[in-house]
Amino acid sequence: MLTLLALLACKDGTTPTDDSAAPDDSAVDSEDSGADDSGDDTGAPDVRWDPVRAAMQDVLKTSLATGASVAVWVDGEIVFAEGFGLAHPELGGAVKPTTLFNIGSDTKKLAAITLLQQVAAERLALTTPLSEALPQLVLADDPDAMTQAQVSMLLEHTTSFYDDTSFGTAPEDEVLGEYAYGTFANNAYFMAEPGAMWNYANPNFSLAGLAVEVADGRAWGDVVEDDVLRPLGLNRTFARVADVLADGDYAAGYGIINGQDLDVYDLEEIYSYAYEVGVQEVATFPDSSWVRPAGGVWSTASDMASLAGFFLDGDTAVLPDDLREGMVTGQAPFYPKFDFIQYGHGVMVYDAFSWSDGWHETPLWIHGGNHLAYTSSWYVLPEARIAVSVLSNGYADDFGPATYTAIQVALDGVPISSSIDAPDLGEDPADLDHYVGTYVDEHLVGTIIVTRDGDSLKVSLPDLSAAGFIVGGTLTESLAGSYTFRLEGAATELTFVPRDGEDETTWARNRMFVATRVEGSTARLAPVTINKARVQAMLDAAALAPAQDVSAVLNPFGL
Repeated sequence: MLTLLALLACKDGTTPTDDSAAPDDSAVDSEDSGADDSGDDTGAPDVRWDPVRAAMQDVLKTSLATGASVAVWVDGEIVFAEGFGLAHPELGGAVKPTTLFNIGSDTKKLAAITLLQQVAAERLALTTPLSEALPQLVLADDPDAMTQAQVSMLLEHTTSFYDDTSFGTAPEDEVLGEYAYGTFANNAYFMAEPGAMWNYANPNFSLAGLAVEVADGRAWGDVVEDDVLRPLGLNRTFARVADVLADGDYAAGYGIINGQDLDVYDLEEIYSYAYEVGVQEVATFPDSSWVRPAGGVWSTASDMASLAGFFLDGDTAVLPDDLREGMVTGQAPFYPKFDFIQYGHGVMVYDAFSWSDGWHETPLWIHGGNHLAYTSSWYVLPEARIAVSVLSNGYADDFGPATYTAIQVALDGVPISSSIDAPDLGEDPADLDHYVGTYVDEHLVGTIIVTRDGDSLKVSLPDLSAAGFIVGGTLTESLAGSYTFRLEGAATELTFVPRDGEDETTWARNRMFVATRVEGSTARLAPVTINKARVQAMLDAAALAPAQDVSAVLNPFGL
């Protein structure tokens, strides 16, 4: 994993030397839409947006991306749309406002709409058990497990599925079901009781797409294009790479270029795997049918910014208002002690957030996407009726400050809202005893022992240590109830989750594992056999999935 991080820090995947340089995107000229406040093309750049241009150029100089596109929607109109930099890291070509980028997990809000359409058509209900929505999907780990989860949990990330993001599946539509009923069913498992907690996992939306196919009878790519994208006028948004190639106006990526070759269940392959970083050609981009409903759609910044109009004003021909409003209503808190950041149905919902002048208690809807060699960011301030989309051709780029600048220009001096006192996010030492205890994850990391030392917490993972992994002993507070510890030198999240209405923690949560408290025991348990390959895969996955970092969640604009 540390090798991967070093590679990602350098655009050409090598250690910089005098004769080894990253792709040169220092000349980040922009291609302007020429739109004024009316949305009409005036043919001349609007100088009011110069701070946004400068902010975009600053990010491009320091990120993996060589090109990016930004669009700003205000009260029904795209008022600014512009491309920056190079569409191909080596061959050049200007990014235009019409240039297509992969939007990664921003796809999830589109997949949510398609599944909610099945609810509107009464083919499914939000409370339908997954055993009924997907009757052919039987988990070898527990054949009755699918009866415990329901359709709404897919959209809320509350199933507790292990996060299987297999980029290597084929692009043919039928492979979505074949993979789900084969490899996934034979290997997948619930890390905790379904419904117990929010825990981000891509299979939730892969299976949402499959549930759409089972209910509707058409391929998910056809449903999302015919029933969502085209009716909403999103004519430059595509579900399949073949259509992107046929269009011709697209950006090649820069990031992980062979991640699609990894079989996430082939342990021998995982243990010997080495990532490569470089140019990701669209023609060889992993158009995985399994990943498609979770992160495979391609779009423009203008289309994604315009989607805010649907969420704000609705279109009952696409989705009834009550189901649309439920998408942007908090359903599952990210952190048990705080409810101002929640996941809706395919959208992250903030009731309060930090801004340049302090905290504001006003809604913010966001989602992001990182798909090997592309980054997407989508922000909506519903009360101000402002939306910003930024798409780039680099992995894990941070355009938060540029988005902040775009919103500031769009606000035109009008404050977001009255500022409020910052919430107290710190831990109450009186609560530390609720976390102390022994937890067990039989699938991945084994036993976790949490002890108290004054006003701090210590952690040991004896099974991982016995397997040769280096585990740091101190839990560092991120916010109340959420901590990090060092695993092989990297910060690893551990959030303590109680059952509803209880104080004592039941689960210790990470995106890739959940350990369950052993009731009444702090003694050393029998060793759990550690599969080093799967632990290493977890470490690599953590490096590839920065979105769950607590500091980034609490500071969505990177201010």
